[in-house]
Amino acid sequence: MYMLFFFMVLMMSLFVMLVNNIFFWWSVFLIMTLLIVFMNKKFLSYSSIFNYFVLQESLGLIFLLLYSNGFLPMLIMMVKIGVAPFHFWLFKVIEGMFGFNLLWFLTVHKLPFLLVFLQLFYLDMIYFLLVGLLVCLFQLFMLKSFKKLLLISTVESFSWIVLSMVMSFFNVLYLFFYYLILMMFLIYKFDKNEGLIGLSWELVLVFMNMPFSISFFIKIISLMEFLKSFGIYMILIMFLMFLSILSLSFWLVFLSTKKLLFGKYSVISMIYSFPLMMMVLL
Repeated sequence: MYMLFFFMVLMMSLFVMLVNNIFFWWSVFLIMTLLIVFMNKKFLSYSSIFNYFVLQESLGLIFLLLYSNGFLPMLIMMVKIGVAPFHFWLFKVIEGMFGFNLLWFLTVHKLPFLLVFLQLFYLDMIYFLLVGLLVCLFQLFMLKSFKKLLLISTVESFSWIVLSMVMSFFNVLYLFFYYLILMMFLIYKFDKNEGLIGLSWELVLVFMNMPFSISFFIKIISLMEFLKSFGIYMILIMFLMFLSILSLSFWLVFLSTKKLLFGKYSVISMIYSFPLMMMVLL
């Protein structure tokens, strides 16, 4: 069944690149929404199905009725895909997704939407994407659920892939398929072995952008060209990325000593630890 769905997604993605018509794009959006509904129905994920269906169809109708040559269609696509900083709705949807359905939703499902988004892309939206990266990095200070940290990591990596549009359209496709294939193996192994309730140290290190990992190469390839035009902004992003790594390191220390009961995962302890992170940074 999943192979048939994957073939359908590839065919629709090809047609999206060949057909420049908003009515056809809207029909593709509808089919992709129905795929998610069908895949999660047998797992009784009715809350996730309802939230996703209402949001996607409302945005699809707005996209169809208010389409113009301005920024509005692109903003609508950012919300539909879940590009930062418009990824707020993803937290409610993934709560009822498990296993391969979660993997599909975070990777393969985004391909047709991404191709439409790239055709509507404005270079001025680079700054908006940078703001989204800042939001993701700050959210890493607040989240405690490993499933939500997985989501934020995929949203951040996807934002970096979109930022590589500065180089070329085909570079985005190359990075996306590279990310898609490797993340499918990684998340599937994580879900099979840990069931999204345990801890995989290998996965944590990958999402911390360890050298020669998936996210590391995506960011390095994007930075090589991006720094040429947006140097000062990228320095700020990298500064905050370092802060986010410190917050994850603090989280890992708590996990390694999770038998201790004092202040475990508490907001107060996180607030107390933030000045210590800044001292380490200085």
